[in-house]
Amino acid sequence: MTAPDSAALLIPELPQDLLERPLEYIIADHDRHRAVCAYLKRVVRQEAIDGASARILSAFLRGAVKRHFEDEKLSLFPALLARSGDDLDFVHSLQKIEDFHAGSEILIDHLVERLERIPSEGSTQLAPELAGLLADYAAQEHQNLAFENSVIMVIAGVRLKKGDIEKIRTGMKARRGLMDSGLSGS
Repeated sequence: MTAPDSAALLIPELPQDLLERPLEYIIADHDRHRAVCAYLKRVVRQEAIDGASARILSAFLRGAVKRHFEDEKLSLFPALLARSGDDLDFVHSLQKIEDFHAGSEILIDHLVERLERIPSEGSTQLAPELAGLLADYAAQEHQNLAFENSVIMVIAGVRLKKGDIEKIRTGMKARRGLMDSGLSGS
């Protein structure tokens, strides 16, 4: 990641081979997202963002973050629910995260719309409303990611079985248009 007053924001792609270990992939994606939240906090403090970084950030929010939410909603959380039916507090925590993601997606759509209005050349001073939205998003998302890493992912590492991990891996690869070469025959 780079600071807003230097070259454009750089958000590294996660290596595709990490998908073979989907829980590690999700944690790495959380780490990447947390770094973006830290970047947003710097942008808000500096009250400006460059146009190239606004475009990169917009693409990340619209693409990678929403796909991450799908990975959790469609693959990780159903597997955890299947292994946690009698743990009502944990089930309630998963529902709260899904509700948070639904609200976050609405905010992301609004942020993407605002970020895409920023001129692609040079630096732009942030309007107070946009700065507030970015700060709120970063703070809320950072807190949610910390909870997911410290609670949800730890429990996933304990409760999920090999077959659950395989289903998660298959779903995540499918969402990325990747074939599982180990399963195809000649």
